[in-house]
Amino acid sequence: MTHPFTLSACAEMLWQDKPMDWRLRRLTELGFEAGIWNWQAHDLSMLERSGARFSSMTGYISGRLTDEEGAKELLATARQSVEVGKRLNVARLNLHGTGLGDGGLPVTPCEVVTGAMWLKARDTLSRVADLGAEHSVTFMIENLNLPVDHPGVPFARIEDTLALVSSIDRPEVRLNLDLYHVQIGEGNLNLLRDYEFIGSLTKLPLKFTCTGPHMLSRVLTNCFYKNVPDLAMEIAAVLRRQIELIEADVVQLDEAAIVGFPEDAVWAAEAVNHVLDGVLNEKAVHICFGNYGGQPMLRGFWRDLVPFLNSLRTDHLVLEFARRGYEELPVLAELNPGIGLGIGLIDIKDNEVESPDLVASRIENIVKVLGPDRLHYIHPDCGFWMLQRSVVDRKMQSLVEGRNLFEGRA
Repeated sequence: MTHPFTLSACAEMLWQDKPMDWRLRRLTELGFEAGIWNWQAHDLSMLERSGARFSSMTGYISGRLTDEEGAKELLATARQSVEVGKRLNVARLNLHGTGLGDGGLPVTPCEVVTGAMWLKARDTLSRVADLGAEHSVTFMIENLNLPVDHPGVPFARIEDTLALVSSIDRPEVRLNLDLYHVQIGEGNLNLLRDYEFIGSLTKLPLKFTCTGPHMLSRVLTNCFYKNVPDLAMEIAAVLRRQIELIEADVVQLDEAAIVGFPEDAVWAAEAVNHVLDGVLNEKAVHICFGNYGGQPMLRGFWRDLVPFLNSLRTDHLVLEFARRGYEELPVLAELNPGIGLGIGLIDIKDNEVESPDLVASRIENIVKVLGPDRLHYIHPDCGFWMLQRSVVDRKMQSLVEGRNLFEGRA
């Protein structure tokens, strides 16, 4: 029987009462390759004689990504690791943001990573990629958990390691996704930290968005709660405790599952409203039909959501329309007039850039159908994460120019 992927296990984490050569033989017998950490801690001759196939090992001894002195040290010890890797036939070498000492703690702790440190880390990784290309090896940045095992390690969070790897975009530098660390580290929700990070990037009015409790309750794996409404309310309680700390001009809850489950309206609204009641400033709720590979993920109709929308204690709604068309606009006349409407004018599932004339005509149509006082916001249907930046920039430019055309400011 053949397997579609290679199995590997960390030799240092298994059978810790047995010597390393025994562990390596046992892994080989079971059909596993072996991963090892610091190669300096092992007898290299024994590793060679073991007959084991090594999937990965640590690709440096010491050093840091974030400053020139540390970068030189990291690159020098990475060269040593490459040579050891050749002896052991290891082509995948592990990296971290800084060297790890006793107990996995950072030799040089770093609680705050500055913009200059990000740029230096990117430069260091480019040089690491050059080393990888020179010797036909791949360096892998491993995510680590900060709360338990590795506090103070820079670039430990999965979003940070992924951002670094993506910024290099070279085959010699890849992400080593460690699910153990993801489960511990990324499970700690910290919306205030995220808001403070985003807030530091602009002086303009800021909207902070957060996935809502109904959507989370419908997509999370639930092995504890006996029914989904209970799960949704528990999630809502967690979100509210953090949302109450967010001082953004607008806080928006994203609910991209309710269109497929209109029968959830009563308990979904209760959960969403619990979070909304904790918002300090303007409240918004975004409803869309999902986006996977440029295609909607759910089917539904706006008319089925009118009771749900009317029960929300929100200041305005942010609704997807451009992709679906505007035939259902008249249904929105049944909504509470105290709830402002934001209508999508830009299709985020298509690369075609809408013309300013088209945008202006869509605004004119909305105003004609719903009245001049109902349209509070115009916006894209949803987030632009699946489109190239060059396309996004032109779509946003058309949105502004179309607005100006409609208002006679062209």
